[in-house]
Amino acid sequence: MEITVEVISSEIIKPTTSTHGRYSFSFLDQYNPTWYVPFIYFYSVDHKPSKNEISNHLKTSLSRVLNHYYPLAGIVNENFIDCKNGGVLLLEAQVNCHLSQFLQNQNPDKFINKFLPDDVNNLVLSIQLNFFNCGGIAIGVRISHKVADGSSITTFINNLADTARNSNVNNVGPKVVGTTMFPPMDKAFADPSEFPPKKNVMSKRSKLCTRYMFRRYVPQEYRQRCEAKKNHQEDPANSNLLVHRKEAAESKP
Repeated sequence: MEITVEVISSEIIKPTTSTHGRYSFSFLDQYNPTWYVPFIYFYSVDHKPSKNEISNHLKTSLSRVLNHYYPLAGIVNENFIDCKNGGVLLLEAQVNCHLSQFLQNQNPDKFINKFLPDDVNNLVLSIQLNFFNCGGIAIGVRISHKVADGSSITTFINNLADTARNSNVNNVGPKVVGTTMFPPMDKAFADPSEFPPKKNVMSKRSKLCTRYMFRRYVPQEYRQRCEAKKNHQEDPANSNLLVHRKEAAESKP
C-alpha cells in the first residue's frame, strides 16, 4: 500500500509572552553542524476527538511551553538565534491510512520521512501533526542540532506533554547559560564554513529504520518496577512470581 501524506494547513506558533531578542551561540554551539534532528511520536486515540480539538490543544500547549524555551521559537543565524521574528512552524497533514496499517508495514523507512516537516526555512523548531483515518496521530519534530541535542528535545517534549495533560502545570524551563559556561569565539575564528559539512549531511546518509515491538503490558510493568525501585519497595515482578508459584503449588494433587 502506498502511503500518502497531504499537508492541509500551516501556521507559525509564537510564545504567549514576549521573548528575548537574541540568543547567542556558545562556543560549542558555534561549531555544531547545522543539520536537523528528527523525532516522530505515534499515538492511538480511543475516544477520537475532532481534528480541531487536537490541533487547538497542541497549539495552546506549545505556545505556553515556548515561554520557557524561547530559543526554540527563533530563526537560526550564523552565530545567534533571532527570537523576535521567528516562531515554531506547525503543519497539519492528513494520512490516507490507519495507524495500524502503517505500523504493520514491512518497509516503514519508505514512508517515515513523510511525517516530518520538509522545508524548515532556518527555523529552530518545526512540527508536523499528522492525522490518520482511524483518529490516531503522529507528531513529527525537526529541531536544529545547533540549539538542542537528544536530551534537550526529550525534556522539551515531556514538558509539552505535561502541559497538554494538565493546563495548570507549572513547568520549570531550562537555564539558558551556554554562553556563560562556554563563551563564544570571535567570528573570524568561528566561521562555520571553515568546518564542513555546512549542509544537512544526514540527507546524504543511508537511512535506517529500526522497529521495536513490545507486548502491550510490558511498558506498564517496566514503569511499575522502576517506581518500586525508586520508592525502595519490593519488585512487583518478584511478587507476581511468588503468587504464580503459590498457585501452582496449591493446584498439585
